[in-house]
Amino acid sequence: ESIKAYVDGQVGASDTLQEVTDNGNTTTNNIMIGSSSSPIANLHIKDSSTSSDVRIEDSTGNTTLYLQSQNGIGVIGTISSHSLRFDTNDVEKMRLTSGGNVGIGTTSPSQLLELKSTNPRLRLINLDNNERAELGDSAGNGGFLDLTNNANTKNIVLRSYGYSYFNGGNVGI
Repeated sequence: ESIKAYVDGQVGASDTLQEVTDNGNTTTNNIMIGSSSSPIANLHIKDSSTSSDVRIEDSTGNTTLYLQSQNGIGVIGTISSHSLRFDTNDVEKMRLTSGGNVGIGTTSPSQLLELKSTNPRLRLINLDNNERAELGDSAGNGGFLDLTNNANTKNIVLRSYGYSYFNGGNVGI
């Protein structure tokens, strides 16, 4: 089984990245860890047990992120009691706290799911017939709930501002 590692070392006046193999040869091949199979990615990890994992730890040993393949389930998480943050374009977009709350647009969600923006909305759409429910805030005017049927008719509209109505149904109060 061939073992490969990359070593970052300074050679002369410039930094270079060198590949080192167990037999002293250098190549530009992909790296396989844990198996003698041919790697199919730049870094390919395959374990003979039921799980393989990659751990990334900060310099203090305080926070550890892991990626794991375990008994047919892919896992992304933290080992420590820290949040898991999701970024796009180097900006945080979503956070999963160690307590299990999910925040979109907030770094400290206090509820199971918390959406925070200037115009937050949650939309549920039935793919079979396009019926939908929408809950949100109308740009500072107040909250609303709209229930729309498959003909794109709003059957129930509840507003904390202006009008509210029920279309085609009786309401008992």
